[in-house]
Amino acid sequence: MGNGKEFSFSNIRQENESTVHFDQLDVTINGEEKNFIEINSITRAYFILMTNLVESPRLRSFFSREEFDSENKKWNVYTTDYTRHFLTEGLAIYSVKKEGVHSHLVVPNEAGEQQDKASAELKVLLADPTVEVILDDKLNGCGFKVPKTTSIKYKTNFELDPTRLWPLVILKSDQNGSQHLIEIENFECGVKWNVDGGETHTAYSDSIMELGQTKATLDIKGNVKEVTFKLPYICAAFDALTSISFDGEEEVILFTT
Repeated sequence: MGNGKEFSFSNIRQENESTVHFDQLDVTINGEEKNFIEINSITRAYFILMTNLVESPRLRSFFSREEFDSENKKWNVYTTDYTRHFLTEGLAIYSVKKEGVHSHLVVPNEAGEQQDKASAELKVLLADPTVEVILDDKLNGCGFKVPKTTSIKYKTNFELDPTRLWPLVILKSDQNGSQHLIEIENFECGVKWNVDGGETHTAYSDSIMELGQTKATLDIKGNVKEVTFKLPYICAAFDALTSISFDGEEEVILFTT
């Protein structure tokens, strides 16, 4: 995203009654105290999730699949059928042992077809005296609100990127017969966006009283056809240990990526 017009949250409120209008979207700002609770909750939950995934390769296998591309010397990270549930309302993971064969059953917390099917299967397994069912993990989720991947209105994609620091959302929309690509990305204390690769607009918090409690709502005009979420991803397997020594010291600076 290149340079473009910048808006401070306070100026947006003073000059535009909290809303800035563009051809493809409207941006509304509010600094309500309740936003602090939601921001803190989602941020904490996501970092706790990343920590749990680092500590448990078994749990991580339900969230993502990692492959090392030896030819290009890079890691590729793929999502699973359950990634979205980790991010939204959570899920329960059961260990199942039947006739000496071990398997797992995942039951999403979110109501819907996937939950109904998994819950019905769990009920059958629990009623079978020859089957051993153990609850391995029960996760509350991170509190994200994202479309279902089964939506018939638009396609939803998830990408996990170990090189990314802030979330990025890419939307493909149709407005009056014209196709548009909208990129929306968080950064420290603000949000930035561009349309069709054009100039980047930035809205940021410029008041110490607003830090950690400002909410930017971007209302997309037209019909959204596809949504892609690119999210930060942490895994110790990707880390490198760096040691820097100088002035005769054996180890002065020691850190990982």
